Amino acid sequence: SGGEAITILAAGNVGIGTTSPNYLLDVEKSGANARIFNTAASTELFLQCASGYVSSINFGDASDNNAGRIIYREYDHAMTFTTNTSEAMFIDSSQRVGIGTTSPDLKLEVFEGYIKIGDSSNTGYGIQLERNSATVGFINTANNRINIQAQNSNDVELRDTSGSGLIVKDGGNIGIGTTAPAEKLTV
Repeated sequence: SGGEAITILAAGNVGIGTTSPNYLLDVEKSGANARIFNTAASTELFLQCASGYVSSINFGDASDNNAGRIIYREYDHAMTFTTNTSEAMFIDSSQRVGIGTTSPDLKLEVFEGYIKIGDSSNTGYGIQLERNSATVGFINTANNRINIQAQNSNDVELRDTSGSGLIVKDGGNIGIGTTAPAEKLTV
């Protein structure tokens, strides 16, 4: 009852709930929500930019419209995630993820921080290690211990880059400076 619901300015800006839209589409209202709902199939939303530019989704309030951001950088095919106006996570074009760094060398790099893996059921969640799609071992926290386990009769080795170190063979023999301990402890 009364008032304009949609405003279209001569420059092409469309306002819903505002008579002075500042963007191509500007929606303003207390409790403003939007929905795209395809009742018969999948739905897609595209943010596309010109070559060499960025597409972004900004989160904020009336005084800070980009406190949180998701940015896709077309020029290097990378994505950044920002919280509290600081970059929190970076994904490069090779799908390497950096937390605290924008130049990760490996699939996951956490710079100046810890990684926490926990559970409340004494299941021993942790890290599962695979090679050629087969599990070769685990690092976990079952029974309130740090467990390093080999899978399928494999050995556990702690060594330096020269190959020297400690080996625990399947069966329990331990070798220090040898990879073939014949006794429970061979030095």
